Amino acid sequence: MKGWKLFASALIGATLLGIYSCQTLRAQDTQMPHVPKSIILKMTVTGKIVKVSDGYFIQGQNPPEVFTILNPIPVKLDNIVNSGEAVKIDVRIILGDNVEIEKISGRSYFQNQGK
Repeated sequence: MKGWKLFASALIGATLLGIYSCQTLRAQDTQMPHVPKSIILKMTVTGKIVKVSDGYFIQGQNPPEVFTILNPIPVKLDNIVNSGEAVKIDVRIILGDNVEIEKISGRSYFQNQGK
């Protein structure tokens, strides 16, 4: 267990270093009307949501990867961060490891947000 924590800390640290060394991609248009729906890539990630000074990340357990959340809603994510529990997250892949959340634990991420 101690080795896993060290590995996870190193992985998060390397990810944060990468964020500082290059510009973070921010989605301007979350609807992406110019992209045909047939080529939008979606996936389900099981993992913990982590908050750092630069934003929110998914520390994936399945798949074991760190993803950058491009559409954070702090009111919703802070409760999950504070619980420390792993959740099932449906995401849309924007570019590389940059994702937008669509559902968390089967519930619409945008519910009560006007989307």
